[in-house]
Amino acid sequence: MRGTLGERIRTMRESRGMTQVQLAEMMNISRSTIGMYERDEREPNLDTIEELADIFNVPMSALTDRNEEKPDLVVEPKIAELNHLFSLLPDAEQDQILALVRTLARAHAKK
Repeated sequence: MRGTLGERIRTMRESRGMTQVQLAEMMNISRSTIGMYERDEREPNLDTIEELADIFNVPMSALTDRNEEKPDLVVEPKIAELNHLFSLLPDAEQDQILALVRTLARAHAKK
């Protein structure tokens, strides 16, 4: 994916069917900040780029490397949000969530 960092952020967000408001809420920042990133009026810091990469489920280099082509994985917005929220939990709580989801999936598969 080529273009500026802002163009890559916009492309990844739009390809996942997300609005600026949805992305901003997931990151706990303002919609206007997302807009400034996408228009290259403001550059996100490294932590923000890492958070964007987690949300979009891509390596950080997909956002930062201008020359390397990266596949643009399409991830449903709910899955992207789950991935982001899950990454914020400690390991023990991640294990509990996984156990619950496995139980729910097995119960659903039996129906």
